[in-house]
Amino acid sequence: MKIEFKPISVEDKEKIAAFTCKTTSQNCDFAVMNICSWQFFYHSEYAIVNDFLILRFKFDDGCLGYMFPLGDGDVRSILDIMLQDAIQNGEKDLCLMGVTLDEKQQLDRILPDRFHYISKRDYFDYIYRRLDLAALKGKRYQSKRNHVNKFTNKYNYEYVELTPDLIPECLEVEERWRADNTVSDYETLLNESRSMTLALKNFEKLGGMGGAIRVDGRIVAFSFGSPINEDTFCVHVEKADANIEGLYSVINQMFSSHIPEKYTFVNREEDLGIEGLRKAKLSYLPSILLEKYVAIISDTSEVNISEEDAEVKNRVMDLWRNCFSDTEAFVQFFFSRKYKRSNTLVGFDNGEIVTAMQLMPYKMTYGNNHLESAYIAGVCTQKESRGKGLSSNLMQEALVTLNQRNVDIATLIPATENLFDFYAKSGFITVFEKYEQVLTREDLANNKRCVSDDHYVEEWDKKCNFNEIYSYFNKSECERDLCVVHTYEDWMDVLDDLYNDGGKMLIVRDSFSKGISGLALVLKEDTNFQIKELMTDNEALSANVYCYLFSNHIDCQELTIRTVTPDNKEQGVPFAMARVTNVSQLLNVYVKEYPTASFAVEILDNQIAENRGVYRVENGAFHKLEESVTRPENLISMDISQFTEAILGKKSQLGIEEVTYPYISMMLE
Repeated sequence: MKIEFKPISVEDKEKIAAFTCKTTSQNCDFAVMNICSWQFFYHSEYAIVNDFLILRFKFDDGCLGYMFPLGDGDVRSILDIMLQDAIQNGEKDLCLMGVTLDEKQQLDRILPDRFHYISKRDYFDYIYRRLDLAALKGKRYQSKRNHVNKFTNKYNYEYVELTPDLIPECLEVEERWRADNTVSDYETLLNESRSMTLALKNFEKLGGMGGAIRVDGRIVAFSFGSPINEDTFCVHVEKADANIEGLYSVINQMFSSHIPEKYTFVNREEDLGIEGLRKAKLSYLPSILLEKYVAIISDTSEVNISEEDAEVKNRVMDLWRNCFSDTEAFVQFFFSRKYKRSNTLVGFDNGEIVTAMQLMPYKMTYGNNHLESAYIAGVCTQKESRGKGLSSNLMQEALVTLNQRNVDIATLIPATENLFDFYAKSGFITVFEKYEQVLTREDLANNKRCVSDDHYVEEWDKKCNFNEIYSYFNKSECERDLCVVHTYEDWMDVLDDLYNDGGKMLIVRDSFSKGISGLALVLKEDTNFQIKELMTDNEALSANVYCYLFSNHIDCQELTIRTVTPDNKEQGVPFAMARVTNVSQLLNVYVKEYPTASFAVEILDNQIAENRGVYRVENGAFHKLEESVTRPENLISMDISQFTEAILGKKSQLGIEEVTYPYISMMLE
């Protein structure tokens, strides 16, 4: 099928908006004003095919790019049509631009393991709650309020709605701003100016809204934008006289105050890698940092799973059923959502698969950096084949495989107490302890006194903005040191698993802005509740969660709360184990986090030969010494489990005086 594309013009606004306004995507690239005003640069075209809107771009090098198709119906068939269009125009691949995490998940479910993704932080969108920008409420916005107050006290100003008669003055402001700007290259500034001029000259046709500030009768700042969808507004342009202190804060706050209340969110677009712009956008504390990807696929035809791979999957599923007490619903869930043949290792006995394990990739925070980790799950051996060393041999293969994949750390959660000793033989050591706090109904009166009256708790109804929920969750995880971090897809799986088990998610919201201030994953056990995960901005908000559960469940007498760190009374229970799998890769991260560290260590590793040797760390770098080099003085000798403990737990062994509590949770264990 040949797609008949048409160059985008202002007159096409209504046709395009009919699709974009219905989407849940908050991507600034779907704002109609952006689509139309940048047509000259991207040579943008559109087509409507089978009730889907398809947007196509042509770059300076002649290559084609497409946006994720918008519409209701069979996305898979539209992707087939789009790929054929790309091929007919000389492309080898279909290249989708600006793919969000939600769209990425759709692609992976339609065509699993078929897309190659590329992301760049410079093009992530900054999305805020409109009321946060308008009110600048709370301590976190104190400096912004100070800028606004200083301006309003000093200048004779007025805020006015941006109307067509003000456009000539706004263009003069932009021209002066461009003359003073020395950060961006000249061609970029000219293209931005051309886009802005096109948008302003067609302001009413494109549904633009904006505002300006006059000081002593002269316009010194202006801002404008347009809707993306029914709940998200996009600010496209914000220009101000940089010589007037606080003016950018003022135009931001005043324009946000005049954006219609129907828009809950404000997208302020990307930072393009400009350091000052990134700092400014982060200073307003975005509710969502919208990740965007380039997704590339060369063939949308069905991938025929080999008979061998299908047989392996079925056999591993049978092993899982025989070794674990999981429900059939969970087995189907895991093998449809988490299982990948490339991450599965199997062992044989007399030609039959009798042992298996999963190597699931995760990232782990490490101060301001992160480690590549793998969570080893589903370790199982057929009962009749146990005691032959088959599982130990498979673990040896797993550790070597992870070393070759440049994975820094392997983690696992032993299913039973006796398995801690079993895994210790492969170099694993317990570094994750589980801390729990028990709160009874009798404690409720104390917690009522410290609740926040400015917040409320609600149950997730699966209709609220999921990007905002994940952004809060991800931010909270990344703020924890030595924390195994979940991707967007993992988080979806965690919630689906929680709800399949009869659990629920509670959301703590600010009563004024409706922004998220806390999350709790809750599972009922008989008449009591277990809070499996709790993330709040402060302890008072945690008390809101406790009071909500006790108040809404009269039969509940006790809450068991998983905590990140112990209090003075708590003793941790051994929970999960870890071991370093690639010393060199890990030390690359270690010296970035601790550039002043200085020591020499000899690593002993019975499983991974590549890890063995003497390493010297100094001056923000490390070196693996040749065997012929004289052994350094003050050499520390450690086996791999001791080294793992020194890296993740008892850092004082390597001269770092720091108390840490490694954290792992929500692993579908």
